[in-house]
Amino acid sequence: TKDYRGLSMFYGILGVLGIALLYVWTRRYFSRTVAVIASALLATSPWHNVYSRIPYNVAPISLLVTIFMMSLMSCCLKENKKWSFIGMVVSLSLMLQVHLSAFAFIPLFLIAWFTNWKKVKTSSVTVAVLLSLILFSPFIYYNVRNDFVGIKEILFLPQQSPANTFLTNSIEAIGIPALLATNHLGAYFLGSLNLFPKSIDLWFLVMTGITLLLLGAGIGWVLYSLTKNKEREEKMRYGIPLMWLLLPIALLILRNKNIGPHFYYILFPVQFMFIGIGIEKSMSFLKKIQKKSLAVFLCIVVILLVISNAFYFMTFAKKVNDAGSTDGTYGITYKNKEEVIKEVQQNTQDDNLALVFYKKRDSGFSIILKNKGITATYEIA
Repeated sequence: TKDYRGLSMFYGILGVLGIALLYVWTRRYFSRTVAVIASALLATSPWHNVYSRIPYNVAPISLLVTIFMMSLMSCCLKENKKWSFIGMVVSLSLMLQVHLSAFAFIPLFLIAWFTNWKKVKTSSVTVAVLLSLILFSPFIYYNVRNDFVGIKEILFLPQQSPANTFLTNSIEAIGIPALLATNHLGAYFLGSLNLFPKSIDLWFLVMTGITLLLLGAGIGWVLYSLTKNKEREEKMRYGIPLMWLLLPIALLILRNKNIGPHFYYILFPVQFMFIGIGIEKSMSFLKKIQKKSLAVFLCIVVILLVISNAFYFMTFAKKVNDAGSTDGTYGITYKNKEEVIKEVQQNTQDDNLALVFYKKRDSGFSIILKNKGITATYEIA
């Protein structure tokens, strides 16, 4: 479809399905408390809402990665291996076509396969391989036609940007996953747009700090559970989410290249699972030491966090509605781009526009021109 609203609605539906599946999965393997907290935080996350409502390649990943991890855990916990193996292969094949950052999950897939291959039926393997070949054929065709440029980009370590040192790239690789758990969109998306007065901005800064503390607490509780529990099932239950978090970070540190937040969309919604686990474990601990008032306070904090996230995104959506976008990472606003095109049309006699951009790509101009039925040539100065 050429209708932007249709595309946005399609990706939005995939995002909703991802939230529902997250609840089912975390309710099954963890608890209702973790499921409610994780799905509520994912549903109100400004980052998730932005990425799941624009026609962007990473939009379906939160659903696909949830299917992959749910299938992986089912396979490792010796449940329905027939469908869990097929679910792993199909979801991983689709993710790799959407974004090559999913290469980070190949080690998890191989571990699950090699540790359970004797119990996976040949028919399941055959079906999974055939489906993956069908789904993966566009990716293979593209790379064969383009000298395997996509695979080379992810497998071979590119030279780092001259502006970034290895330390800077490593800090970004560790810090961005934490940032995506918060409501802080920053200059990356907002540009020069101010959503709130400074006094209200302080509130959201506090909420960002609380989110990071809860995320750290969740990771701490998971590490504690891994060292305390001896049962294989318990180690798998906590170890898989931890590997989900660590493998993409390790891959991007090794690549030593400056990255954007969308590289870490494959982590959604594991950060919120950690927060849910951290809150549940903390509340249980506080009740155990007879600090129920603190447990109630922690519950109130979570409710405020969810409400704050929802309010933040709704304000963002309302403010960018008129302009169509911000002047953040994608350049000037959509409204300004339309004004530029109108000005160029008024000052040229040629039907074919010649547009020159300074150092950067066309940043969305080509889409606007195509929708208006205008042909143009592009040049980067």
